[in-house]
Amino acid sequence: MPPPMAFCTLKLTHKPTDVALSVSGTRLAVLSSTHLAVYSLDVTKRPAPRPTLLWQSDALEGQSARHVTFVGDEQLYVLSDSWDEDESSLWRSEGQMLLPQGPIVEAEGASSLSSGVDYQNLYLGLQNGALHRIDVSEEASDLPPQTAIVQKFPAFAPDFKVITVDGHEIAFGLTKSGVLLANERVLVRNCTSLVLTPAHLIFTTTHHLLKFVHLTSVDGKYTHLMMKVLD
Repeated sequence: MPPPMAFCTLKLTHKPTDVALSVSGTRLAVLSSTHLAVYSLDVTKRPAPRPTLLWQSDALEGQSARHVTFVGDEQLYVLSDSWDEDESSLWRSEGQMLLPQGPIVEAEGASSLSSGVDYQNLYLGLQNGALHRIDVSEEASDLPPQTAIVQKFPAFAPDFKVITVDGHEIAFGLTKSGVLLANERVLVRNCTSLVLTPAHLIFTTTHHLLKFVHLTSVDGKYTHLMMKVLD
């Protein structure tokens, strides 16, 4: 195995806790516990130039920020905790500012924040295994986060990905014990990581195998994923 390699390096002024790429791959968001920085990327040139800082914000001072994600190519959302208030809050970007949208009052035990594979929807994972969709419409931007449950895993899955197939949302979740779930269905029990694309689920196992799962169709009545696993 060759050593880990990167096409460029980026010097940071804060220790990162999470990173996110926009749908086009031209924006990079780097989150620390109290700071957010947004960079411009251009990987079409050779050699690739260093990322250029577009804007940054210290609005998270006093919070403990955990996750950042893009919806579309410009809109950013951040999940943070306030230990003094014992609550989790959602932040959204507006231009080159990061603004608080409000505490997440409809869901307890917020754990993870992620956009869907198409970068059109925003999802919140809870410690009880529930998965909520957050309303990111313009009408809801001035309201506290509005959430609706879309799925509930049989166990807590801190790492999850969501895709819409034939009009149905399919959620893949990875538990801390290595169980890979597709909604309520157990796929494997020895998963170590997963990546989701519009056409494939890709995951690794404890046996050092890389698996490709072709997403073909969904039975809407049972939300059952039809898959073909390729080693």
